Amino acid sequence: MHTILNFTFCLIISITSISLSIRILKQGRFDPASGFVLGFCYFIGAPITQLLLLGEINDAQIGLPALAISSKTYLFAYLFLGCLATVAIYYFPYHKKKLSSRFLAVTDNNLASYYKFILFTYIILATFTFISSGKAAGGHWMENNHELYSSSTAAVISGNFYNVLRVIIPGVILYSHSKSVISKKSATIVLIIFSALELVISSNRIILLFSLIALAGIYRVQMKRFILIAALMAPLLLEFNALFPMIRGLMWSEGASLEQTKYAIETGYSTEDTSESKIGKTFNSAFESSNILVMRYALEKYQRTENYLLGETIYIKSLTFFLPKTLWENKPSSFNARMGYDISGSNVLSLNSTLLGEAFGNFSWFGAFIYLFNAIVFCSALILPKGRVITYAGFFVAFASWRFEFSFLAISIFSIACITVAFNAYRSLAKRLLIRKKRKPINSHDKHKVISQETKSTNQLT
Repeated sequence: MHTILNFTFCLIISITSISLSIRILKQGRFDPASGFVLGFCYFIGAPITQLLLLGEINDAQIGLPALAISSKTYLFAYLFLGCLATVAIYYFPYHKKKLSSRFLAVTDNNLASYYKFILFTYIILATFTFISSGKAAGGHWMENNHELYSSSTAAVISGNFYNVLRVIIPGVILYSHSKSVISKKSATIVLIIFSALELVISSNRIILLFSLIALAGIYRVQMKRFILIAALMAPLLLEFNALFPMIRGLMWSEGASLEQTKYAIETGYSTEDTSESKIGKTFNSAFESSNILVMRYALEKYQRTENYLLGETIYIKSLTFFLPKTLWENKPSSFNARMGYDISGSNVLSLNSTLLGEAFGNFSWFGAFIYLFNAIVFCSALILPKGRVITYAGFFVAFASWRFEFSFLAISIFSIACITVAFNAYRSLAKRLLIRKKRKPINSHDKHKVISQETKSTNQLT
């Protein structure tokens, strides 16, 4: 009986995810609510569809038992609650009020300048973060990041700003193209360079996914051609995606060098993993299906101990994100880091359980409603400023939060507000300096030259 119930829950989640994904992409609706929905469809709906098609979700690398349709019902029931909450987020009647503050506004008239400002700020912070991490000197990328962010306040703040910027850049590019600020060709080239740079600097594949979503939005009127090109490239991209975790682990181990990068790529492609099926591994790497296994572990752990976190990783961490552990030793660890330590025993490994897993670890079954509440608050906050470019940025932040954590939503609101205020302050200062320069009084020498020229002109006329 419970297997039939599980199958029903999975079927509803899968059909809902596919329907909403098609609806969002057809409409070209890029707002925070759509970001939460598409994130759910990608990180929950796709793995559940995999479960329906293949009969199980298994990832030998993290060492958790496989998930089958015949598994216990509580996970599927909770996912169904999360599905209902996601639908509610999409159809919630959000307000249309706008803030009057011009320092939080980015109108279409300022869009070209904002686009350049965002790219410039990203390059500065990406360079600083990469140099500070010490990756070029060698070591594992996760250990380098852990050491960096646990010791330096400047690194924590700049790192969080950088993390938000790399997520919102595809949205800024997409909206800039929709307003003809940049051409289709320029947008495509910038997104390709940006994705390649991120694979090197942050070793994170999710930015490649965001760039593909932005490209789908850019080529929406030529969707058939885009789908054809994507289908032709899919085998290569999926294979690279499956091998990339091994490649990025080796790429910086001996420091920055072309030889080491070449060795990492050759090792990744020459290593065969027979611990799981080829198609299962492809699904796992493409949609990070192991997140569902980690979520099940979180549900089992917190139901068993009843030692719920009561907002520690959702709210307290959001308010104290800028503090390194050297200043506050008892600063709450992220939920993903807790899962990584519980499952693997590693202090540097983070394992994602999605927003729903973190919500359950904090508030049990009520977590689905906390997810709904937090998402509505975030969507309402991001549509307050004037200018749709911030709404487009919010789409990618909401999507990324499924891969990161709830605290990323608060960090993003703070970062986007600071960056937008800095941009408008810079423009206001530049305008004042320009006006002052135009009003600069003419000195006596220049005045004498002007009078002489006027006299000469009068003589010529007479």
